[in-house]
Amino acid sequence: MACNTAYSDSRSVSYKGANGSYEGQYNWDWLLNCVGAQPESFRVDLEGNLDYTTTRMNSQDAMQAELLVDDLEASSPNFTVNQRYIRSGRQVSKIRDERTFTSTITVITSDLIISKETQLITSGMAEVTLEGKSSTGNSFTYSGILVFNGDQTATLTMAGGNTYTFDW
Repeated sequence: MACNTAYSDSRSVSYKGANGSYEGQYNWDWLLNCVGAQPESFRVDLEGNLDYTTTRMNSQDAMQAELLVDDLEASSPNFTVNQRYIRSGRQVSKIRDERTFTSTITVITSDLIISKETQLITSGMAEVTLEGKSSTGNSFTYSGILVFNGDQTATLTMAGGNTYTFDW
């Protein structure tokens, strides 16, 4: 990959079978930013859609994602990662009352620091939100913030106040 040269690509996917089918299109752009010949950051932008049909459900999904990795310089001890991912979908049931459902998943990672030496996450956070609504008016929202503590643990705090700690 050449420095400071923008690249683009796309993919189409499809399948047709006895019990279902899908069709999708994905497009992405990426760029390795350099000062001289020294890489500094890498950026990827992705968007796409996927529609599928089964004997009981139709679905239309769209997604967008951005990824930025900074501090690629050899002198930097860490990578810094920021990303945003959004997926929105609409599902339609083919059975009973043929209800519809919509949902959105959002994941935003901020200043995720990854040690180049150990490949471990040393700090940063991720915000995750899942929202949905049905044609009957029922809706839900779940959200939380995951904070990486730097000692191979992370703390997830849900919007309702519950806290969970993970270790690895």
